[in-house]
Amino acid sequence: MERTKILLDTDIGDDIDDLLCLQLGLNLPQVEFVGITTVFKNTVLRARMVKKVLEINGADIPVYAGSGNGIEQKNDISQTLCQYDETMDESRFAPVNEKENCSGDMAVDFIIDTVKRYGKELTILGIGPFTNIAKAILKDPETMKGVGRIVVMGGAFFNHFTEWNSLCDAEASRVISEFEVPIEYISADVTHRCSLTDEEYRFVTGFKEGYKGYLSEKIKMWRKTHINTHAAVFLHDPLALMYIVDPSVVKMKKVHVYVEKCGTKTRGMTLNLDDMYCYSPHKPMENANFASYDVNEKLFVKKFIEIVFGKKEEK
Repeated sequence: MERTKILLDTDIGDDIDDLLCLQLGLNLPQVEFVGITTVFKNTVLRARMVKKVLEINGADIPVYAGSGNGIEQKNDISQTLCQYDETMDESRFAPVNEKENCSGDMAVDFIIDTVKRYGKELTILGIGPFTNIAKAILKDPETMKGVGRIVVMGGAFFNHFTEWNSLCDAEASRVISEFEVPIEYISADVTHRCSLTDEEYRFVTGFKEGYKGYLSEKIKMWRKTHINTHAAVFLHDPLALMYIVDPSVVKMKKVHVYVEKCGTKTRGMTLNLDDMYCYSPHKPMENANFASYDVNEKLFVKKFIEIVFGKKEEK
């Protein structure tokens, strides 16, 4: 079986879907992770969490701590993770570039070097703020044009609202939206439809051993810190990965995107210009991206659970 080479860029450790996406990729025989970079705030601790997950799964993949700050925005790079546990401090979980202390320069160079190495065979999957990817584009646009695909979880194009990954670094979001390589957005318009039912939640948190036990522990740990906000487990990032190996999982549409960097209410908003200007003359931007607008959420969630946790017994 030919495997899809993927470089994963993640802000694992806050919302739970990054961890679930990583595990999904490790379980999919069609996926070969050739490297993992972390992004946003405490990227060293995020990288340590990735390394622990890889060890549990017996996987050996290069892990780099990426940019803690945004392109123009300063963040609290010392902030801990809601899924933190003290074992992550052990020396064997250190990323390749731990001494950089969240500057992320080596992670950006690693992205560029990986594109040079694999070219059109490589897919970059961004499931956090887009800082690392944007910095790679700004540093070496000619090399980055050689990548096969850039798929991201982010934006909202058909029901406009400020989506988290775009909001956290609006400048980076603008950079990728204007890049010559079309971005394939798995947007929050559809990912918010993909969540676990109470019954499914009880099933996936009922394991004690191995990677399933680790996932169960982290899901429950995450939920305790989010119970007063959004306790549902949404599969935002896993949907983006599933789309790479099975494009039929969502329906996509060509969109001309403009990312708002200013505005007290609209910073980070990914504007679908084709819809916004449908009643007035407007010359579309030259660049065009693609965004998801529909998904069979029940089928996807069922498939995700079976791949990651095994088939649930029917009552």
